[in-house]
Amino acid sequence: MPNDEKRSDDALDECMDTVHQLKDENQELKEENQELRESSDAFGELAERLAKTLRKEREAAEKRPATSGDPSSSVK
Repeated sequence: MPNDEKRSDDALDECMDTVHQLKDENQELKEENQELRESSDAFGELAERLAKTLRKEREAAEKRPATSGDPSSSVK
């Protein structure tokens, strides 16, 4: 019987180690997920600002009188 108890204790210890490793990995993944969400939000805001700036630049370019030989006057 003592040999069976030893194996049982070893199996339990191994399971507990696995549980702790999985909990640690789960926490790391939650933190990484949060960082990715924050980065995604920041990227979205940057893309919106860029689109707004480009839209303003195009509108300003359309209002300027076209001059011959000026390549920027044909940009839309």
